[in-house]
Amino acid sequence: MPLPTDALGASASSAEQQFERFEQVLRHFKARPTDVIIASTPKSGTTWVQQILHQMRTQGSGGFDNINDVIAWLDTPNVDDSAERLLAQYDRMSDPRIFKTHCVYETTPGVKVARIIVVSRDPRDCCVSRYYHTLNTRQSDISFDQYFNRWMKVLEWFRHVVSWWPHRAETNLLWLRYEQMLDDLPGHVVRIAEFLGWQLSRAEQLEVLKRSSFEWMKANAVRFVPHPMQHPQEFIRMGVAGSYRRLMTEEQSRAVLQKARRLLERDCLRFLGL
Repeated sequence: MPLPTDALGASASSAEQQFERFEQVLRHFKARPTDVIIASTPKSGTTWVQQILHQMRTQGSGGFDNINDVIAWLDTPNVDDSAERLLAQYDRMSDPRIFKTHCVYETTPGVKVARIIVVSRDPRDCCVSRYYHTLNTRQSDISFDQYFNRWMKVLEWFRHVVSWWPHRAETNLLWLRYEQMLDDLPGHVVRIAEFLGWQLSRAEQLEVLKRSSFEWMKANAVRFVPHPMQHPQEFIRMGVAGSYRRLMTEEQSRAVLQKARRLLERDCLRFLGL
């Protein structure tokens, strides 16, 4: 079984240890038809979609100390429990359960049973956002040029998209683009609700939209950090499209697009706006 795609920035040994510890969770997880699994590349809007889904699930009244307390991360749980305890904990969760993963299609459990929401974003924005996330989480002094070269070699964004694209038309899968969500969040809340079969009143939709806005999430940033960090405000950073231009050179941008055009089908490139 390949490693989850979220190994960028971790040492080879720590990634292997993580894999050994949690492959049992991926292997033995029992999906339900009512489950929702968010499958995304890192920094593509995962936390935003987590918040949207949790608020929709609770009709806009969902409280929590941390988003990861109410939505489990399948391939990188943020607790030290054994795989057996984690699986037992998931079994006790009430429906509808929501999970997130950065795994590729082949290693995501329950893809034929659960409802899947794939989330993608311009790879250049993902790269830059992931760089700032690495600085914030690891207190690293790595330069962006160094990080960019490593990001291009690891191929996590490309592997993820390539793995999910052939399954885009399956009836239990909905593919969301970060940029389109920015343009029309109300329409996407309706679209998600229809896909999941969840009923929301107009008042509930408005509350979901309020709590899923960049302003609300920025003001409550401490609730969304995946683990303790010194600067929670840097986790909910900008919430815009195209900000890669502030850091990425034109040459680097062209290199990303060239790689995308080598690895992705034309229909996929058009769908992603690349």
